[in-house]
Amino acid sequence: MPENMFNGKQIDLAAIIASLPEGIQAEVNKYAPALLDMTYEEIWGWIHLILAGKQREAYQKLISRLSHEDLLTEWATVNEAWFAANTKNANRIDTVTEAIEAILRAVMSLAVKLVLL
Repeated sequence: MPENMFNGKQIDLAAIIASLPEGIQAEVNKYAPALLDMTYEEIWGWIHLILAGKQREAYQKLISRLSHEDLLTEWATVNEAWFAANTKNANRIDTVTEAIEAILRAVMSLAVKLVLL
């Protein structure tokens, strides 16, 4: 990765990313161009959004700096995550519904016996 400029200084972005924990390097690399597009003050403002619990606003500010191609890739990734979460929730609802129906059928057998007394 070529050297980049940030806040008027030339930086070795690849070296900075390589110094981070391996498990987050790919994600950091994906969003690095968006951060490099921000000023020093904008990055501090972005960090303060996260610290203030305004993750959604921080995320929107970050992705607004992505290229159109990167934004479409991000959108596809988020949509896949939403679909997986919705499928998982639907499966949970089905399982809970089935359990409730089983309980109601069992209790209904008692109810029928009681009304037939």
